[in-house]
Amino acid sequence: MQTFMDTVGGTVGASMTDVFNRLSKLSATGQINGATGISGAIAEAQTGLNSMRDAFANGLGLLGSAFTNIDAQNQAILIAETAKQAAAAAAAANAQLAKSQGQQNAGAGGLNYTTVFGGADFAALPAEFTGNNLCVRGSNGYAGINSALGDGTYYVTCNKQFTTDDQSISVVLGDQGGSTNAPEYFLFHSDSAYTAGAYLKIDNGSATIGSYTRSGATFTFTPFSGGSWSGSLGQGQVVEVHNVGTAWTISVGGNAVLPVTSSGVTFGPTRRYGGGMVMQRATVNLGWFQGTKTYDAFRVAALTLSDFVIPAYAGSGARMVRTGTGTVASTRGSAAQLPANFFGVVQESTPDIIPDLANNKFTVSVSDWYTVTLGYKTVKANTYAANNVSVDIGAVLFRTLSGVTSVYQYAPQAIAQTIAGSSDTFFLSAPGVIGGTFVVYLNAGDAVIGGYYASSGSGNFLTGESSGTQSVMSIKRGKTL
Repeated sequence: MQTFMDTVGGTVGASMTDVFNRLSKLSATGQINGATGISGAIAEAQTGLNSMRDAFANGLGLLGSAFTNIDAQNQAILIAETAKQAAAAAAAANAQLAKSQGQQNAGAGGLNYTTVFGGADFAALPAEFTGNNLCVRGSNGYAGINSALGDGTYYVTCNKQFTTDDQSISVVLGDQGGSTNAPEYFLFHSDSAYTAGAYLKIDNGSATIGSYTRSGATFTFTPFSGGSWSGSLGQGQVVEVHNVGTAWTISVGGNAVLPVTSSGVTFGPTRRYGGGMVMQRATVNLGWFQGTKTYDAFRVAALTLSDFVIPAYAGSGARMVRTGTGTVASTRGSAAQLPANFFGVVQESTPDIIPDLANNKFTVSVSDWYTVTLGYKTVKANTYAANNVSVDIGAVLFRTLSGVTSVYQYAPQAIAQTIAGSSDTFFLSAPGVIGGTFVVYLNAGDAVIGGYYASSGSGNFLTGESSGTQSVMSIKRGKTL
């Protein structure tokens, strides 16, 4: 009996009074009475939820005190629908952009194919695709996995053929795609049966290039070394991959984000099919409180295939500068690469050159001669071993060739003299800016990196200024001798 009283009364050693007080706060149907039963943590929770609702309303420019829970629900639904419509509009616009880019890439006589799928929910894909596990899904006419199917990997092949071995495939993402456990793959450089070739993998957090093989319904995907880019992806975005020979480039939203070199794919007339799609559906355990959720790969709003022709630019180049005024660590005695993040701003770049601020590097996607210019603002005051010491300082260009980085060339060095100052500080009678111009041949996928040389002394002698006109690294396609 006491156990029963303790349970109902809510305390050890409960009396009949405790039981009565607890039961008196229930409504006639056994629910908590709104007038008397909300107290303590429950009251705090209600207050917190009301505050969150009012903050939501105020953030929308609405009157929080007159905003009910139903109003909040309806407004949230409206926002979600508006976001879906905006994403769908972005996908449609980018489908046109991808088609236009495909026309530019194809050149004279090359493949130029674009589909936006379309049709009613569950309609078949266009006739050039073979396989019935993927179909039109949703009200926007995107390609996706048939809802009748369970977890698994599903694919279709495509009968479109490229004309050359330099190929481009561009994807406009649709909805779904909420998990890295449900990626999708777009196949090109394939044989007619799609048993081997190249792939572009996409999930909501990355894009990857690699090679694949297929046996029956089983695919094996092998990424290229260094062939993965990480970043947020969602509905309406355009992801493109192309190759020029063994140099491969991923672009997102029209910006080149990853260059990589690989010979892991076979080229030739029998390996020019593209447009096959592989999608995954996966049920994921999200933990005790959320249970399981089934994710699909991104649905596809548009797909563009084209032969890739090196774009003709009115100008081709890039420039990054340092606008920070702090001095940076400088080693002595041998050539060294600039410290990480020495340059902080990319002022210009054309799509064929990829700037890397973190590593003070430019990577090219077209094989050609390039002219590189380096310039560094120097610091006058430094700590050196002694007065009246000659110090050689200068710019150095490093080159990454087939993945191996080494010194490419030293610029003519300035001879600086230390001049007596107070204590152990000697002033460097160096030029205000040191630098040089270099002419270098780069293959697609090669890179150049800024560096420097100082023969002796200690302390820091590299810096910048706020206008970004003195510490500069630039590159342009073509050679100036």
